[in-house]
Amino acid sequence: MMPNTLQIIHLNPSSKTSLFPTKFTNQVYYSSGADMHVAYHSPYSIKFVLKGEEKYTVNGNFFAVPERRFLLVNHESFVECHALGPDAHRSSGLSIFISPSIVSEVCNAMAYSLNQQMENSEPHNLTTPDFLSGIFHREEDYIGSFLDQFSNTLLNQSHLMIGDEFFYRLAETMIKSHREYERQQNDISAVKPATRAELYSRLMTARHFLLDNYYTNYPLESIARVACLSPYHFQRLFKQVFYESPTRFHLKHRLQKAKEDLQSSGLTITETAYKFGFTDVFVFNKMFRKVFGAPPSHFKNLNKSKKISS
Repeated sequence: MMPNTLQIIHLNPSSKTSLFPTKFTNQVYYSSGADMHVAYHSPYSIKFVLKGEEKYTVNGNFFAVPERRFLLVNHESFVECHALGPDAHRSSGLSIFISPSIVSEVCNAMAYSLNQQMENSEPHNLTTPDFLSGIFHREEDYIGSFLDQFSNTLLNQSHLMIGDEFFYRLAETMIKSHREYERQQNDISAVKPATRAELYSRLMTARHFLLDNYYTNYPLESIARVACLSPYHFQRLFKQVFYESPTRFHLKHRLQKAKEDLQSSGLTITETAYKFGFTDVFVFNKMFRKVFGAPPSHFKNLNKSKKISS
């Protein structure tokens, strides 16, 4: 094994809780069908569910994390991973632990330019940021994209080795996402921080709903109901925070999914349009071209060319 490299720890139905250390540092666990109840004090960590559902309690708050979502846990949190019983064989996921020293180092480096760091020989006081914890969707931020790429690599390489670079890159994505979440919350025009946090949580719930439900064109009233807000206030707040209307956001997401489907499935353009909730193929073609700069046939033909060349 090369210096500063780690092998990912695989957990399965026969794994015992003794595999877990008394103190976590930079480590990655991949579980498939493992069914155990474990409680521990956690450094920064991310629980990414690849299949099924996983259940955690973090500092007394319960989280049921569904498939393709991840739970972000702050440093010095008390975590309970709950046994899943008969459903354990249906679940798989990643638990990534990252030391506060790496997060602090990266946070400090991102706060000061290289010139500032070179001019000041005295080390800056390292801070351990307090991230916005909770459940996030894999398709909505830097962390989700990072986890997607890593999990795909892991599933294709059973003996994947990782080094310090992995944890530095992860820390950077966590901080970039944290800054974006902060910016979004601060863009909500509410006086009290608790009110901003509550409204942001409702907006994120609706956004997750739109990311998960891309086969149907939902009216604004239905989406606003998910956020427990009036259509007027919901649309105004959504645009204020995400810089586009919920209808526009959902349309672009549905078109992106349709584009991916055209490149991977054998469906015709008309069948694809209907599949993703477009009842008028002419409108589908027009919107598709407007977003991607090319008609659906371009990506359909591109898929055919790839198959022929392979």
